Amino acid sequence: MDSHDDKFIIDRYSGVVSASASLDREQRSEYLLVVMATDSGLLPQSGTARVRVRVEDENDNAPQFTTRSYVAQIRDGVTPGQSPV
Repeated sequence: MDSHDDKFIIDRYSGVVSASASLDREQRSEYLLVVMATDSGLLPQSGTARVRVRVEDENDNAPQFTTRSYVAQIRDGVTPGQSPV
């Protein structure tokens, strides 16, 4: 499993997992983490959990068009889902 030490942090008291770096869905859409917690008892106990982080997409890329303007004619009475041309 890949190491994601540079992307996430875990609050040692609350257990909240947070991103410590910017995540980009175009680079990676999902992370699988294995989290281990250990108590500080006389005989320390520990446990692990798998955490799946899904990265949602943000519209961070401006649209690109091949021409400066487009002209089209659409016939009257076109219903939703029907091809307008």
